[in-house]
Amino acid sequence: MLCAAWESYQEAVIVEGVKYIAEELASPKSLPKSVKKYLSGHVKTDKNDLRPMDLAGDGWRDLYLGLAKSSTESLNTPKSDRLVELYDRLLGIADIAALWTVGGQAIDAFVSVRGKIAHNGRNAPYTKASTLRAYIDMIDKAVREHDNKLCDLLKATAAAARQPWRKTA
Repeated sequence: MLCAAWESYQEAVIVEGVKYIAEELASPKSLPKSVKKYLSGHVKTDKNDLRPMDLAGDGWRDLYLGLAKSSTESLNTPKSDRLVELYDRLLGIADIAALWTVGGQAIDAFVSVRGKIAHNGRNAPYTKASTLRAYIDMIDKAVREHDNKLCDLLKATAAAARQPWRKTA
């Protein structure tokens, strides 16, 4: 359940970040370079010859948000490498795992434990209550750090006056 919450949080905060950037920026020219490349690449490789028209006017916002939603829906395993890729492609943040003092390896180990339980059921190694409490504390800390630092990064990316959300304590 804890891993599902971590995954759900990541999916929601990415989409929320994309909505914020799309609302704050006047044009797609102000998007981070990696985001522009991703949107352009998506349009270029689409089999519909008229797909570039979707970028006209405010259409880029709808395309951007739609890609964020579809990309996050297919996350499934919220390990750091997958998150790093999503945040770079959708928000222009090169190494999201650097926001967590526990680091990406600790998160990956936690997600792997969940995978062993999910795929092996009763045959999975036993997880002690103390280990579970340590995971809860780790994810709680990672989420607070992530939320606060991401808030600052998004505000800077959009060069906006308002924050995307209130920071947590």
